[in-house]
Amino acid sequence: MLKVKGLKAYYDEAEILRGIDLEIEKGEAVAVLGPNGAGKTTLIRAICGLVRSEGEIVFDGRKINGLKTHERIRLGMAVCPEGRRLFPNLTVEDNLLLAGDADELETVYSLFPRLKERRKQLVKTMSGGEQQMVAIGRALMLKPKLLMLDEPSIGLAPIVVDAIGEAISKIRDEMDISILIVEQNIHLAFRISQRAYVLVKGEIVKEGGIEELHDLEKQYFEA
Repeated sequence: MLKVKGLKAYYDEAEILRGIDLEIEKGEAVAVLGPNGAGKTTLIRAICGLVRSEGEIVFDGRKINGLKTHERIRLGMAVCPEGRRLFPNLTVEDNLLLAGDADELETVYSLFPRLKERRKQLVKTMSGGEQQMVAIGRALMLKPKLLMLDEPSIGLAPIVVDAIGEAISKIRDEMDISILIVEQNIHLAFRISQRAYVLVKGEIVKEGGIEELHDLEKQYFEA
């Protein structure tokens, strides 16, 4: 579904990613883990065409280097960005409809019944967890082949993170959508993913199946 080879990414002249190789199969969930400043968000932005990059990106069998961001989205990419980036003065339903047709609403509401109950509520009056549900739902309105999630657990209480994790697992298992999740929350990432990459200072330092990577928290995430 997604193959990244030798990916470098830059902000101005600063090299943030240094030759990333990464692969996600159809229907697979893969995590990219790493501490603050590792380059995780930059990786998603490079895949989406939002930062200057070099290397090869192949999506659904097609090389997409050079395509604009909206062209990549049309091919079947969707992103749930860090910070959610919703329209606070619009209702839940209006935020969702900005991304897709009304026919897709029931798919989102079946995944997040709370959003259906509150579909006419202004987003700015909702909790952080509910807003994260809206952000994920908005991405799903695009009917993506690949869903990329940037730190979906950030700022949320553990009980809310559990609910978000359950929903993402359903997306993986029931919707046949490939998932790329970048996270510092290693427990959420392991719950969702079959494989993981560890990104430190712009380089992949470790990769493997979840069972192989249980030492990661002590090795890379403790101060």
